[in-house]
Amino acid sequence: MPPAYLEKILADHVKWLKSQPGGVRADFTLGNLQGIDLAGVDLRDAKMSGVRLTGAILTGANLRGADLFGADLSHCDLSEAVLTDADLRGARLHGANFISANLRRADMRDGTLLTQGPDGGIQPCSPGYQMVSIDRADLSRADMSGKRMTGWSVTRTDLTGALLRNADLSGADLSESNLQNADLTHANLTNTVMASTRMSGAILKGAAVAGCSLRGADLYGADLDHCDLTLADTTNAMFARTIETLDANLRRAILDHGKWVESSGRTGARAEVDGADLRGIDLSGVNLSGAVLRNVDLSGAALNGAKLIMVDFSNGVLDEINLYGANLSGARLDGASLVRADLTQAKLAPAMINDADGKPTGRQCITRLRGANLRQARLAYCTLREADLSGADLTDADRVNANLAGAILTDAILHPPVDPPGKSNSAA
Repeated sequence: MPPAYLEKILADHVKWLKSQPGGVRADFTLGNLQGIDLAGVDLRDAKMSGVRLTGAILTGANLRGADLFGADLSHCDLSEAVLTDADLRGARLHGANFISANLRRADMRDGTLLTQGPDGGIQPCSPGYQMVSIDRADLSRADMSGKRMTGWSVTRTDLTGALLRNADLSGADLSESNLQNADLTHANLTNTVMASTRMSGAILKGAAVAGCSLRGADLYGADLDHCDLTLADTTNAMFARTIETLDANLRRAILDHGKWVESSGRTGARAEVDGADLRGIDLSGVNLSGAVLRNVDLSGAALNGAKLIMVDFSNGVLDEINLYGANLSGARLDGASLVRADLTQAKLAPAMINDADGKPTGRQCITRLRGANLRQARLAYCTLREADLSGADLTDADRVNANLAGAILTDAILHPPVDPPGKSNSAA
C-alpha cells in the first residue's frame, strides 16, 4: 500500500473518531500490511478482519474495539498496545509479542475466516498451531473459551475473571499470573506450569491437571469440584482456612450468626467480633448479613458470592480480599483498607430496611466507605449507587462500567478521574 494512501486512511479515521467532516472509518479488511510500522497509531474500532500484519510493528498502538477477526498477526510486535474489547477470534498469533499489552475483555476464542479461493469458491483460513508470548499483559475478563493455547507463554499476566472454559493450556507457562475468579471449567491444564499463580475464587471444575505445577499457588476459595489435585504438584500451594480451623469461640460466633439470620433473630445470636484474625479464611457464599466485624483482618480471604448486607467492617483490613459478586448493600466500611480487593460485580447499593416482621419500612441504609483505601481495587461492573465514598482513595482502581450514580465523592481521590455524566466510568 502506498505510504501516502495509508496516511490518508489513518488521517480520515482520526476525523471519523472525532466525528469531524470528511471522516471515514478505516477499512483494511483482507488487506496486506505485512511488515508495516504502525507504532502508536490510533485505530480504534477499525475494520481489519482478515488483514495481513505479519511482522508489523504496532507497539503502543490503540486498537480498542478493532475488528481483527481472522487477522494474521504472526510475529507482529504488539507490546504495550491497547486491544481492549477487540475481536481477535481466529487471529493468527504465532510468534506475536503482546508484552505489557492491554487485552481486557478481548474476544480471543477460536474462529475460522472464510475467504475466496483461487477458483472463486469459498475456503476456510484457519490459524493452525501457534506459539505465542503474552507475558506481563492485561487479559482481565478476556474470552478465550475453547481456545488452543498449547505451549503459550502467559507469565505474570492479569487473567482476572478471564473465560477459559474448555481451553487447551497444556504445556503452557502461566507462572506468577493472576487468575483470580477466572473460569477454567474443563480446561486442559496437563503439564501446565502455574507456579505462584493467584487463583482465589477460580473455577476449576473438571479441569485436567495431570502433571500441572501448582507449586506455591494461591487456591483460596477456588472451586475444585471433580478436579483431581493428587495428579498435580501442589507443593507449598495455599489452600483456604476453613471455619473448622478457627478458634472455638470465633467458630461458634459465626455458626450462631447463621442461625440468627435464618431464623430472623429468633434463635442463635448476632455475631459481634472485634479485631479477629480471619486472614485467608474461606467464607465464599456465606450469609453474614448484619454481623459486626470491626477491625478484623480479612486480607486474602475468599468471600466471593457472600451475602454481607449491612455488615459492619469498619476499620478492617480487607486487602486483596475476594468479594467478587458479593452483596454488601448497606455495609459499613468506613476506614477499611481494601487495597487490591476484588469487588467485581459486587453490590454496594442501598439496603432496604424491614421491620421485625420482615415488612418494608420505606427506609434504606446506604453503603458507607468513608475514608476507605481502595487503591488498585477492582470495581468493574460494581454497583456503588448512592454509596458514601467521602475521602476514599480510589487511585488506580478499575472502575470499568461501575455504577456510581448518586455516589458521594466529596474529597475522594480519583485517579484516573471519573468520566463526565453520560460517559462510562472506564479506566480502560
